[in-house]
Amino acid sequence: MSSNLICPLDGLTEQAYVDELSAKRRAGRKRTNNLSEAQKKAIAEKVVAKKTGLHGSLAAEWERRGEAAAQIALEHNMKVEEIVKRLNHGSGFKAHREVSAYNAFLHFTGGKLNAELVEAGGAGVNVIELQAKMKEIGVYEKLPEEMKKQMVAVLAAHRKATESKGTTAVKGRLQDIAFTFKNVSKELSDLQARCQTSALLVLTRCSADAVGAPYTYADPSAERFVEVGLESSMQGLATNLEAYAISGLKGAARNDNDRRNSLKKCIRESLKTSLHEITGTKDAKMCWNKYDFEKKIVLAYGVDLVGWPMDTIFVDVGKLSASVLEKCKNALESGDCKWVKLNRSELQNRVSQSNELEKPARKTRSDKRSRQKKEDSIDSSDSEGGSRKRRRRSGSIDGHDSESDAVPRPRVCSAPTIVDSDVE
Repeated sequence: MSSNLICPLDGLTEQAYVDELSAKRRAGRKRTNNLSEAQKKAIAEKVVAKKTGLHGSLAAEWERRGEAAAQIALEHNMKVEEIVKRLNHGSGFKAHREVSAYNAFLHFTGGKLNAELVEAGGAGVNVIELQAKMKEIGVYEKLPEEMKKQMVAVLAAHRKATESKGTTAVKGRLQDIAFTFKNVSKELSDLQARCQTSALLVLTRCSADAVGAPYTYADPSAERFVEVGLESSMQGLATNLEAYAISGLKGAARNDNDRRNSLKKCIRESLKTSLHEITGTKDAKMCWNKYDFEKKIVLAYGVDLVGWPMDTIFVDVGKLSASVLEKCKNALESGDCKWVKLNRSELQNRVSQSNELEKPARKTRSDKRSRQKKEDSIDSSDSEGGSRKRRRRSGSIDGHDSESDAVPRPRVCSAPTIVDSDVE
Protein backbone atom coordinates (compact mmCIF):
# COMPACT_ATOMS: atom_id res chain seq x y z
CA MET A 1 0.00 0.00 0.00
CA SER A 2 1.37 3.39 -1.00
CA SER A 3 2.39 5.72 1.78
CA ASN A 4 1.31 8.88 -0.06
CA LEU A 5 -2.28 7.78 -0.70
CA ILE A 6 -4.77 10.51 0.17
CA CYS A 7 -7.48 9.57 2.64
CA PRO A 8 -10.88 10.85 1.37
CA LEU A 9 -12.12 11.55 4.87
CA ASP A 10 -9.60 13.90 6.43
CA GLY A 11 -7.37 14.96 3.57
CA LEU A 12 -4.34 13.40 5.35
CA THR A 13 -1.85 10.94 3.99
CA GLU A 14 -2.39 7.33 4.92
CA GLN A 15 0.67 7.16 7.17
CA ALA A 16 -0.28 10.36 9.00
CA TYR A 17 -3.81 9.05 9.51
CA VAL A 18 -2.45 5.77 10.90
CA ASP A 19 -0.22 7.65 13.33
CA GLU A 20 -3.14 9.86 14.40
CA LEU A 21 -5.42 6.92 15.08
CA SER A 22 -2.75 5.02 17.02
CA ALA A 23 -2.02 8.04 19.22
CA LYS A 24 -5.68 8.69 20.15
CA ARG A 25 -6.90 8.00 23.64
CA ARG A 26 -10.46 7.95 24.92
CA ALA A 27 -10.96 10.90 27.24
CA GLY A 28 -12.22 10.10 30.73
CA ARG A 29 -11.61 6.36 30.45
CA LYS A 30 -8.69 4.24 31.44
CA ARG A 31 -7.02 2.00 28.96
CA THR A 32 -8.39 -1.50 29.43
CA ASN A 33 -6.02 -3.33 27.08
CA ASN A 34 -2.37 -3.91 27.14
CA LEU A 35 -1.66 -3.69 23.43
CA SER A 36 1.73 -2.70 22.31
CA GLU A 37 2.44 0.19 19.99
CA ALA A 38 3.05 -2.17 17.10
CA GLN A 39 -0.32 -3.87 17.64
CA LYS A 40 -2.12 -0.53 17.81
CA LYS A 41 -0.41 0.58 14.62
CA ALA A 42 -1.41 -2.65 12.87
CA ILE A 43 -5.06 -2.22 13.93
CA ALA A 44 -5.04 1.40 12.75
CA GLU A 45 -3.61 0.34 9.39
CA LYS A 46 -6.42 -2.17 8.95
CA VAL A 47 -9.05 0.51 9.72
CA VAL A 48 -7.52 2.94 7.24
CA ALA A 49 -7.20 0.25 4.58
CA LYS A 50 -10.84 -0.73 5.03
CA LYS A 51 -12.15 2.87 4.81
CA THR A 52 -9.90 3.74 1.89
CA GLY A 53 -10.91 0.62 0.00
CA LEU A 54 -14.59 1.28 0.64
CA HIS A 55 -14.36 4.85 -0.61
CA GLY A 56 -12.36 3.75 -3.63
CA SER A 57 -14.96 1.12 -4.53
CA LEU A 58 -17.80 3.63 -4.13
CA ALA A 59 -15.98 6.20 -6.25
CA ALA A 60 -15.38 3.62 -8.98
CA GLU A 61 -19.04 2.58 -8.92
CA TRP A 62 -20.24 6.19 -9.14
CA GLU A 63 -17.87 6.82 -12.02
CA ARG A 64 -19.15 3.75 -13.82
CA ARG A 65 -22.73 4.84 -13.24
CA GLY A 66 -21.97 8.32 -14.53
CA GLU A 67 -20.44 6.95 -17.72
CA ALA A 68 -23.36 4.57 -18.22
CA ALA A 69 -25.90 7.36 -17.64
CA ALA A 70 -24.09 9.64 -20.11
CA GLN A 71 -24.07 6.87 -22.72
CA ILE A 72 -27.78 6.09 -22.23
CA ALA A 73 -28.67 9.80 -22.36
CA LEU A 74 -26.74 10.20 -25.61
CA GLU A 75 -28.42 7.18 -27.20
CA HIS A 76 -31.97 8.22 -26.23
CA ASN A 77 -31.52 12.03 -26.48
CA MET A 78 -32.33 12.67 -22.83
CA LYS A 79 -30.77 14.64 -20.00
CA VAL A 80 -28.09 12.92 -17.94
CA GLU A 81 -29.79 14.05 -14.70
CA GLU A 82 -33.00 12.31 -15.74
CA ILE A 83 -31.17 9.06 -16.45
CA VAL A 84 -29.33 9.24 -13.10
CA LYS A 85 -32.63 9.81 -11.29
CA ARG A 86 -34.17 6.81 -12.99
CA LEU A 87 -31.17 4.68 -12.14
CA ASN A 88 -31.31 5.71 -8.48
CA HIS A 89 -35.06 5.09 -8.26
CA GLY A 90 -35.08 1.91 -10.30
CA SER A 91 -37.26 -0.19 -8.04
CA GLY A 92 -39.73 -0.65 -10.89
CA PHE A 93 -37.06 -2.46 -12.90
CA LYS A 94 -36.47 -5.29 -10.44
CA ALA A 95 -35.35 -8.47 -12.12
CA HIS A 96 -37.78 -11.33 -11.68
CA ARG A 97 -36.98 -14.96 -12.22
CA GLU A 98 -38.31 -16.48 -15.38
CA VAL A 99 -41.32 -18.70 -14.98
CA SER A 100 -40.30 -22.34 -15.15
CA ALA A 101 -42.55 -25.18 -16.09
CA TYR A 102 -42.16 -26.79 -12.64
CA ASN A 103 -43.13 -23.56 -10.85
CA ALA A 104 -46.17 -23.20 -13.08
CA PHE A 105 -47.13 -26.80 -12.32
CA LEU A 106 -46.82 -26.20 -8.55
CA HIS A 107 -48.80 -22.96 -8.85
CA PHE A 108 -51.84 -24.51 -10.49
CA THR A 109 -51.64 -27.83 -8.61
CA GLY A 110 -51.21 -26.14 -5.22
CA GLY A 111 -54.10 -23.80 -5.80
CA LYS A 112 -56.43 -26.62 -6.78
CA LEU A 113 -55.25 -28.88 -3.96
CA ASN A 114 -55.57 -26.24 -1.25
CA ALA A 115 -59.04 -25.29 -2.46
CA GLU A 116 -60.15 -28.93 -2.14
CA LEU A 117 -58.59 -29.27 1.33
CA VAL A 118 -60.23 -26.10 2.62
CA GLU A 119 -63.58 -27.12 1.18
CA ALA A 120 -63.28 -30.48 2.97
CA GLY A 121 -62.63 -28.69 6.28
CA GLY A 122 -58.91 -29.31 6.43
CA ALA A 123 -55.87 -27.02 6.29
CA GLY A 124 -53.93 -26.17 3.16
CA VAL A 125 -50.37 -27.24 2.52
CA ASN A 126 -47.37 -24.99 2.05
CA VAL A 127 -44.92 -25.02 -0.85
CA ILE A 128 -42.44 -27.42 0.78
CA GLU A 129 -45.14 -29.97 1.63
CA LEU A 130 -46.58 -29.58 -1.88
CA GLN A 131 -43.19 -30.22 -3.50
CA ALA A 132 -42.65 -33.36 -1.41
CA LYS A 133 -46.13 -34.66 -2.18
CA MET A 134 -45.82 -34.04 -5.94
CA LYS A 135 -42.42 -35.69 -5.96
CA GLU A 136 -43.90 -38.82 -4.42
CA ILE A 137 -46.73 -38.96 -6.92
CA GLY A 138 -44.52 -38.18 -9.92
CA VAL A 139 -47.21 -36.39 -11.93
CA TYR A 140 -44.97 -33.64 -13.32
CA GLU A 141 -42.78 -36.01 -15.33
CA LYS A 142 -45.85 -37.48 -17.06
CA LEU A 143 -47.18 -34.13 -18.33
CA PRO A 144 -46.81 -33.41 -22.09
CA GLU A 145 -44.58 -30.54 -23.20
CA GLU A 146 -47.46 -28.60 -24.76
CA MET A 147 -49.32 -28.49 -21.45
CA LYS A 148 -46.17 -27.30 -19.66
CA LYS A 149 -45.68 -24.46 -22.16
CA GLN A 150 -49.32 -23.49 -21.79
CA MET A 151 -49.04 -23.35 -17.98
CA VAL A 152 -45.88 -21.24 -18.23
CA ALA A 153 -47.59 -18.75 -20.56
CA VAL A 154 -50.67 -18.49 -18.33
CA LEU A 155 -48.62 -17.98 -15.16
CA ALA A 156 -46.38 -15.36 -16.83
CA ALA A 157 -49.44 -13.41 -18.00
CA HIS A 158 -50.95 -13.66 -14.51
CA ARG A 159 -47.78 -12.31 -12.86
CA LYS A 160 -47.52 -9.46 -15.34
CA ALA A 161 -51.13 -8.45 -14.74
CA THR A 162 -50.90 -8.59 -10.95
CA GLU A 163 -47.39 -7.26 -10.36
CA SER A 164 -47.12 -4.07 -8.31
CA LYS A 165 -45.30 -1.14 -9.80
CA GLY A 166 -42.41 0.42 -7.99
CA THR A 167 -43.49 3.45 -5.93
CA THR A 168 -40.19 4.30 -4.26
CA ALA A 169 -39.67 7.43 -6.38
CA VAL A 170 -43.26 8.62 -5.92
CA LYS A 171 -43.18 8.14 -2.16
CA GLY A 172 -39.80 9.83 -1.99
CA ARG A 173 -41.10 12.89 -3.84
CA LEU A 174 -44.19 13.13 -1.67
CA GLN A 175 -42.12 12.90 1.50
CA ASP A 176 -39.71 15.51 0.18
CA ILE A 177 -42.59 17.89 -0.60
CA ALA A 178 -44.27 17.39 2.77
CA PHE A 179 -41.02 17.76 4.71
CA THR A 180 -39.95 20.89 2.82
CA PHE A 181 -43.36 22.55 3.15
CA LYS A 182 -43.41 21.82 6.87
CA ASN A 183 -40.01 23.48 7.33
CA VAL A 184 -40.97 26.50 5.21
CA SER A 185 -44.22 26.94 7.14
CA LYS A 186 -42.32 26.84 10.42
CA GLU A 187 -39.84 29.44 9.16
CA LEU A 188 -42.68 31.73 8.06
CA SER A 189 -44.40 31.32 11.40
CA ASP A 190 -41.20 32.16 13.29
CA LEU A 191 -40.58 35.13 11.01
CA GLN A 192 -44.07 36.43 11.72
CA ALA A 193 -43.43 36.22 15.46
CA ARG A 194 -40.10 38.02 15.15
CA CYS A 195 -40.86 40.69 12.54
CA GLN A 196 -44.68 40.97 12.51
CA THR A 197 -45.05 39.82 8.88
CA SER A 198 -47.94 38.30 6.97
CA ALA A 199 -47.50 35.39 4.55
CA LEU A 200 -49.58 33.44 2.08
CA LEU A 201 -48.15 30.25 0.61
CA VAL A 202 -49.72 27.78 -1.82
CA LEU A 203 -47.76 24.77 -3.07
CA THR A 204 -49.22 22.62 -5.83
CA ARG A 205 -48.13 20.25 -8.55
CA CYS A 206 -47.62 21.51 -12.10
CA SER A 207 -47.96 18.25 -13.99
CA ALA A 208 -50.80 15.78 -14.33
CA ASP A 209 -48.30 12.92 -14.01
CA ALA A 210 -47.48 13.90 -10.43
CA VAL A 211 -49.71 13.02 -7.48
CA GLY A 212 -50.54 14.82 -4.28
CA ALA A 213 -52.96 17.41 -2.95
CA PRO A 214 -52.06 21.13 -2.70
CA TYR A 215 -50.45 22.50 0.47
CA THR A 216 -51.53 25.86 1.89
CA TYR A 217 -50.23 28.15 4.61
CA ALA A 218 -51.76 31.47 5.65
CA ASP A 219 -51.73 33.50 8.82
CA PRO A 220 -55.07 34.97 10.02
CA SER A 221 -54.51 38.25 8.16
CA ALA A 222 -53.71 36.55 4.86
CA GLU A 223 -56.60 34.11 5.23
CA ARG A 224 -58.95 37.03 5.87
CA PHE A 225 -57.64 38.71 2.72
CA VAL A 226 -58.45 35.62 0.67
CA GLU A 227 -61.98 35.48 2.08
CA VAL A 228 -62.78 39.20 1.75
CA GLY A 229 -60.46 40.51 -0.95
CA LEU A 230 -60.58 37.54 -3.31
CA GLU A 231 -64.00 36.26 -2.20
CA SER A 232 -62.67 32.71 -2.04
CA SER A 233 -61.23 30.20 0.41
CA MET A 234 -57.77 28.77 0.81
CA GLN A 235 -58.89 25.46 -0.62
CA GLY A 236 -60.56 27.18 -3.57
CA LEU A 237 -57.47 29.30 -4.23
CA ALA A 238 -55.24 26.22 -4.14
CA THR A 239 -57.57 24.32 -6.49
CA ASN A 240 -57.63 27.18 -9.00
CA LEU A 241 -53.85 27.50 -8.90
CA GLU A 242 -53.44 23.76 -9.39
CA ALA A 243 -55.80 23.79 -12.39
CA TYR A 244 -53.93 26.69 -13.98
CA ALA A 245 -50.50 25.22 -13.22
CA ILE A 246 -51.38 21.88 -14.80
CA SER A 247 -53.14 23.29 -17.87
CA GLY A 248 -52.11 26.92 -18.32
CA LEU A 249 -48.37 26.64 -17.71
CA LYS A 250 -48.17 23.69 -20.09
CA GLY A 251 -49.95 25.60 -22.86
CA ALA A 252 -53.15 23.54 -22.93
CA ALA A 253 -55.41 26.30 -21.57
CA ARG A 254 -54.05 29.11 -23.70
CA ASN A 255 -56.62 30.59 -26.03
CA ASP A 256 -56.30 30.61 -29.80
CA ASN A 257 -55.17 34.22 -29.95
CA ASP A 258 -52.21 33.64 -27.61
CA ARG A 259 -51.25 30.55 -29.54
CA ARG A 260 -51.36 32.36 -32.87
CA ASN A 261 -49.29 35.24 -31.51
CA SER A 262 -46.65 32.84 -30.23
CA LEU A 263 -46.49 31.00 -33.56
CA LYS A 264 -46.29 34.22 -35.56
CA LYS A 265 -43.46 35.53 -33.42
CA CYS A 266 -41.56 32.25 -33.75
CA ILE A 267 -41.97 32.16 -37.56
CA ARG A 268 -40.93 35.78 -38.03
CA GLU A 269 -37.87 35.37 -35.83
CA SER A 270 -36.85 32.17 -37.62
CA LEU A 271 -37.20 33.76 -41.08
CA LYS A 272 -35.34 36.88 -40.04
CA THR A 273 -32.47 34.99 -38.41
CA SER A 274 -31.98 32.62 -41.34
CA LEU A 275 -32.20 35.50 -43.82
CA HIS A 276 -29.51 37.41 -41.95
CA GLU A 277 -27.29 34.32 -41.90
CA ILE A 278 -27.52 33.57 -45.62
CA THR A 279 -27.17 37.19 -46.74
CA GLY A 280 -24.51 38.11 -44.22
CA THR A 281 -26.20 41.37 -43.33
CA LYS A 282 -28.67 42.42 -40.69
CA ASP A 283 -30.28 45.03 -42.96
CA ALA A 284 -32.28 42.42 -44.87
CA LYS A 285 -35.96 42.42 -44.00
CA MET A 286 -38.68 39.98 -44.95
CA CYS A 287 -41.22 41.25 -47.50
CA TRP A 288 -44.62 39.65 -47.91
CA ASN A 289 -45.56 41.56 -51.05
CA LYS A 290 -44.63 39.72 -54.27
CA TYR A 291 -43.19 42.79 -55.99
CA ASP A 292 -41.12 43.85 -52.99
CA PHE A 293 -40.04 40.25 -52.34
CA GLU A 294 -38.63 39.91 -55.86
CA LYS A 295 -36.98 43.34 -55.93
CA LYS A 296 -35.72 43.72 -52.34
CA ILE A 297 -34.80 40.12 -51.49
CA VAL A 298 -34.44 37.84 -54.53
CA LEU A 299 -32.72 40.33 -56.85
CA ALA A 300 -30.98 42.32 -54.13
CA TYR A 301 -29.39 39.38 -52.30
CA GLY A 302 -29.72 36.49 -54.77
CA VAL A 303 -31.64 34.22 -52.38
CA ASP A 304 -35.04 32.55 -52.45
CA LEU A 305 -37.30 30.83 -49.93
CA VAL A 306 -38.14 27.21 -50.79
CA GLY A 307 -40.32 24.62 -49.11
CA TRP A 308 -42.98 27.00 -47.80
CA PRO A 309 -46.05 24.86 -47.04
CA MET A 310 -48.48 27.40 -48.49
CA ASP A 311 -49.34 27.84 -52.18
CA THR A 312 -47.82 31.30 -52.12
CA ILE A 313 -45.46 32.88 -49.63
CA PHE A 314 -46.79 36.35 -50.25
CA VAL A 315 -49.27 36.21 -47.41
CA ASP A 316 -48.39 37.80 -44.10
CA VAL A 317 -48.32 35.32 -41.24
CA GLY A 318 -50.74 37.58 -39.38
CA LYS A 319 -53.47 36.50 -41.81
CA LEU A 320 -53.00 32.74 -41.39
CA SER A 321 -54.85 30.39 -39.08
CA ALA A 322 -53.25 28.60 -36.15
CA SER A 323 -53.18 25.22 -37.93
CA VAL A 324 -51.41 26.68 -40.97
CA LEU A 325 -48.97 28.54 -38.73
CA GLU A 326 -48.17 25.27 -36.99
CA LYS A 327 -47.31 23.70 -40.35
CA CYS A 328 -45.06 26.63 -41.26
CA LYS A 329 -43.28 26.45 -37.90
CA ASN A 330 -42.69 22.70 -38.24
CA ALA A 331 -41.35 23.17 -41.77
CA LEU A 332 -38.89 25.81 -40.59
CA GLU A 333 -37.72 23.72 -37.64
CA SER A 334 -37.29 20.54 -39.70
CA GLY A 335 -35.36 22.35 -42.45
CA ASP A 336 -37.90 21.62 -45.20
CA CYS A 337 -38.45 25.36 -45.53
CA LYS A 338 -35.23 27.36 -45.88
CA TRP A 339 -33.39 30.10 -47.73
CA VAL A 340 -31.22 29.03 -50.67
CA LYS A 341 -28.70 30.83 -52.85
CA LEU A 342 -29.61 31.26 -56.54
CA ASN A 343 -27.08 30.57 -59.25
CA ARG A 344 -26.49 32.87 -62.22
CA SER A 345 -29.01 31.26 -64.59
CA GLU A 346 -31.74 31.13 -61.94
CA LEU A 347 -31.10 34.74 -61.06
CA GLN A 348 -31.37 35.80 -64.71
CA ASN A 349 -34.71 33.99 -65.01
CA ARG A 350 -35.99 35.78 -61.92
CA VAL A 351 -34.87 39.13 -63.36
CA SER A 352 -36.85 38.50 -66.55
CA GLN A 353 -39.88 37.39 -64.53
CA SER A 354 -39.69 40.39 -62.24
CA ASN A 355 -39.88 42.76 -65.22
CA GLU A 356 -43.38 41.49 -65.90
CA LEU A 357 -44.57 42.24 -62.36
CA GLU A 358 -46.65 45.30 -61.77
CA LYS A 359 -46.07 47.48 -58.80
CA PRO A 360 -49.06 47.19 -56.51
CA ALA A 361 -51.30 50.23 -56.33
CA ARG A 362 -51.32 52.25 -53.19
CA LYS A 363 -54.06 51.62 -50.74
CA THR A 364 -57.10 53.84 -51.21
CA ARG A 365 -57.60 56.41 -48.54
CA SER A 366 -60.47 55.76 -46.21
CA ASP A 367 -61.77 59.36 -46.64
CA LYS A 368 -61.70 59.35 -50.42
CA ARG A 369 -64.46 61.46 -52.08
CA SER A 370 -65.37 63.09 -48.80
CA ARG A 371 -65.25 66.88 -48.52
CA GLN A 372 -62.40 68.13 -46.38
CA LYS A 373 -62.96 70.64 -43.63
CA LYS A 374 -61.53 74.15 -44.15
CA GLU A 375 -59.59 75.72 -41.36
CA ASP A 376 -60.76 79.18 -40.23
CA SER A 377 -58.25 81.86 -39.28
CA ILE A 378 -58.01 82.78 -35.64
CA ASP A 379 -57.30 86.27 -34.30
CA SER A 380 -53.87 86.52 -32.75
CA SER A 381 -55.29 88.52 -29.87
CA ASP A 382 -57.55 85.62 -28.93
CA SER A 383 -54.93 82.90 -29.37
CA GLU A 384 -54.16 82.69 -25.67
CA GLY A 385 -57.02 82.18 -23.27
CA GLY A 386 -60.63 83.33 -23.51
CA SER A 387 -63.04 82.67 -26.30
CA ARG A 388 -61.89 82.76 -29.86
CA LYS A 389 -63.49 84.93 -32.53
CA ARG A 390 -63.70 83.45 -35.96
CA ARG A 391 -63.97 85.57 -39.07
CA ARG A 392 -63.62 84.89 -42.72
CA ARG A 393 -60.33 85.59 -44.38
CA SER A 394 -60.84 88.26 -47.03
CA GLY A 395 -58.70 88.87 -50.08
CA SER A 396 -55.61 91.01 -49.50
CA ILE A 397 -53.43 93.10 -51.76
CA ASP A 398 -49.75 93.47 -50.98
CA GLY A 399 -50.23 91.99 -47.58
CA HIS A 400 -52.94 94.50 -46.49
CA ASP A 401 -56.57 93.87 -45.94
CA SER A 402 -58.66 95.28 -48.80
CA GLU A 403 -61.52 96.34 -46.49
CA SER A 404 -59.33 98.37 -44.12
CA ASP A 405 -57.51 100.23 -46.92
CA ALA A 406 -60.51 100.84 -49.26
CA VAL A 407 -61.64 104.50 -50.00
CA PRO A 408 -65.24 105.17 -48.85
CA ARG A 409 -67.60 105.54 -51.77
CA PRO A 410 -70.11 108.45 -51.97
CA ARG A 411 -73.69 107.70 -51.18
CA VAL A 412 -75.72 107.28 -54.33
CA CYS A 413 -78.96 109.29 -54.25
CA SER A 414 -81.82 109.34 -56.69
CA ALA A 415 -82.24 112.34 -59.04
CA PRO A 416 -84.54 115.19 -57.83
CA THR A 417 -88.11 115.12 -59.10
CA ILE A 418 -89.16 118.16 -61.24
CA VAL A 419 -92.70 119.42 -60.71
CA ASP A 420 -94.58 121.64 -63.30
CA SER A 421 -95.29 124.43 -60.75
CA ASP A 422 -91.59 124.96 -60.31
CA VAL A 423 -90.97 125.68 -63.97
CA GLU A 424 -91.22 129.32 -64.83
